[in-house]
Amino acid sequence: MAGSAARVREKDMNYRSGKHFSSVREFYEATRPENIDALCRTLHEATDPKGAEKGIYPESGGEWVSWKRSLPDFAELLCEQSAYGERTAEEGRRLEKALGSEIELLRSLMDSAELKALRSGAAFAGIAGGNGLESVTKAVNKASVSSLSSLESSFEMLGGRGLPALISSLEEQRDAIARMSEALENENRIDVIPPAEVDLEYELPSPDGGLRKTKRIDVLLSRPEKNRFAIIELKQWTEDRINVNVFEGEDGQPDCLVSAGSGIRTQPHPAVKVRDVYKPLLQAQRGADALIRCFVYLHDQMYGDSELFKVRYRGIDICDHVPETVNILYTRLWYRKLILAICRTLS
Repeated sequence: MAGSAARVREKDMNYRSGKHFSSVREFYEATRPENIDALCRTLHEATDPKGAEKGIYPESGGEWVSWKRSLPDFAELLCEQSAYGERTAEEGRRLEKALGSEIELLRSLMDSAELKALRSGAAFAGIAGGNGLESVTKAVNKASVSSLSSLESSFEMLGGRGLPALISSLEEQRDAIARMSEALENENRIDVIPPAEVDLEYELPSPDGGLRKTKRIDVLLSRPEKNRFAIIELKQWTEDRINVNVFEGEDGQPDCLVSAGSGIRTQPHPAVKVRDVYKPLLQAQRGADALIRCFVYLHDQMYGDSELFKVRYRGIDICDHVPETVNILYTRLWYRKLILAICRTLS
């Protein structure tokens, strides 16, 4: 037993962490409003030491802003579940109401005289089907046929033929959100996170001798004495603020084309990244006997119904509202399932 503990301590001496906390509560206190700027400063000094040496502290930069928003939220999730649940339930009810208004608007649009007239018009018929579509198809390059199909789908939606399916989908979302919000309102149970250490911006060992950009885990919850670890990737992605398209990358794995504002970038699907990149690197460092699970938490996204949640890759199911133990991707309304999964991992 003593030898095992010594090996744990020896391993712990070999990692580099942006900031280490001996307990979840200590992590929580460091993310309070009066302390969060100092924590962000420490993380910046760890992740960009050259910039820090020059006195450069980009408080308006994307990474700094992300720390300032994501870390307090996740710390509250772990330590103040009652308040977190109440706030989430309120946000769920607001989203439920907004979806209800959108559904009513679409229903009135579908039944409008103007739309009925448009659907029966010759101009629409010529574009959305029949010879009109065939003639346009022949006139364009074959590479543009897929774009033309998307255009046709848009006209179908405009013509009202796609509205019933959209309304049905929104109704399913609204009903699911209503059920989850009610459950959160009536759920007083608090799950105590097992005693765990917390590392922020945990630097993973490089498999190629440091030739590539350093990979870091946002939050690593660990019980070194039990050799148990929970990898947490925090994302602020939301469907209303960011456009995420999932497609197959050159390596056959799902990639995300992420656009926000004027910037566009391609990056691996976050659930695949933590499972197929972060986890193997941590496993190599901590040993084959280490129990490691990985999670992605979209703390600004209430409900998951976009392409991001529909990827099935090599047996991975990333949908947060399916009760398999292999789930990785979680949104806010399912935060309790995330807590339970973390507890099982660390216990």
